[in-house]
Amino acid sequence: SSEISSNITLTTEDVVKPYDGKTYNAGTAEATDSKGGAVKIEYSADGGKTWTTDPTTIKATNVDDSVTVQVHASGANYSGYVTGEQKLEITPVKIELTAYTANKTYDGKALTSAGYQITNGKFVGEEGLADVTVTGSRTDVGDSANKITAYKLKDNTLAENYSITCVDGELTVWAKALKITAGSRSKPYDGTPLTENTYSSTELAEGDTIKSVTVTGSQTNVGSSENIASDAVIKNAKGEIVTGNYKITYAEGKLEVTKSSEISSNITLTTEDVVKP
Repeated sequence: SSEISSNITLTTEDVVKPYDGKTYNAGTAEATDSKGGAVKIEYSADGGKTWTTDPTTIKATNVDDSVTVQVHASGANYSGYVTGEQKLEITPVKIELTAYTANKTYDGKALTSAGYQITNGKFVGEEGLADVTVTGSRTDVGDSANKITAYKLKDNTLAENYSITCVDGELTVWAKALKITAGSRSKPYDGTPLTENTYSSTELAEGDTIKSVTVTGSQTNVGSSENIASDAVIKNAKGEIVTGNYKITYAEGKLEVTKSSEISSNITLTTEDVVKP
């Protein structure tokens, strides 16, 4: 009869599993004849070239074993088939690898961090990573990415079974605190300006030197005033300017002119006698 599709109902069963190292069979479809007749269900995993009545002979363990299973049902009282499809699918495990984040205060040396961690997902059993390459380096103040640039799976681990994504870490270098203090000086008044172009500083990073500091101050008369340092220029051992790697604070020095003890040598006093009868 040509009425097979009107009387036989075929319900297929998808089997979709995340990879876990286990072997799964194709699902067992169901078919019924509304008139109570016998129904035969067959399965094909090769595009209909060969058929079997036993779905457990169609198996999948790895992602690449996934297959679309063709299913057809026939009835003793009908000609032809009712057809359908079902999935036997193994999906890859999602793994997220994140490179380490690291930070430090500027010290003139490169900041690196070759580590990583699995931040999402899990490898099955003894499967996993044989090696991970993390590439990142930062010397100057600021932020930059710490990147996973390559990874190698263990020999027992198939790439098809995992969907691996890599997330950057961050390398952060903070500015080094540096205090520069203008020099101080004092002298007795001598009529000439008192200046002092020296300065001192706290410790610099290894290999760095202060090439110049502007020191501004002058005091001529008795009294005191600030000696002010500013505009430092710092270079590393390669001669590169690295001033921006420091958080510089400037402290004033003091210029002080005191009263001279040599008044008799510098001041001439002329008196005037007044004598009257």
